[in-house]
Amino acid sequence: MTSRAPSRGTRTRHVPDCISIDIRSETEACATSTWAFYTDTDSTPKLDGIGRYVDTFRFESGRWKLARRKIFRG
Repeated sequence: MTSRAPSRGTRTRHVPDCISIDIRSETEACATSTWAFYTDTDSTPKLDGIGRYVDTFRFESGRWKLARRKIFRG
C-alpha cells in the first residue's frame, strides 16, 4: 500500500451561515448569506477568508434555480 499526500482542499471547510431570503415574486427570490473559509482543519483550523454571497434565484420548470451569484470578500 502506498502513502499519498492529501490532495488540495481536503483539509479545508467552507461554512455558509446567516441566510436571509427575500421572496420578490412567484418566480424570483434573493438570498444573502455570510460565509467563512477555514484551512488546516485536520489540526488547528485557521480562518482563511470571510465574506457574503448575494444570490438571485428564478423558479423555472417547477424548480428554483440559481440565476446569479455575487461574491464579496471581507
